[in-house]
Amino acid sequence: EGITLLRAIAGAGGLAEGAKQTAIQISRKNKSGQEVKFKVNLKDILKGKTMDLRLQEGDVVFVPESFW
Repeated sequence: EGITLLRAIAGAGGLAEGAKQTAIQISRKNKSGQEVKFKVNLKDILKGKTMDLRLQEGDVVFVPESFW
């Protein structure tokens, strides 16, 4: 069935201190094998403004560090 972004983050032990929740990047291969990257705002998911994203096999989730 897959896993959602929130469950993947929770399973990884949560976000590190200083994680930039508004600019999470997901890399995914489309049907033709090309890599597609898109940003997700985790704060919007937590507030219920956006649905939790269902991850697909092979997805790579990158959470950048906030410097401010």
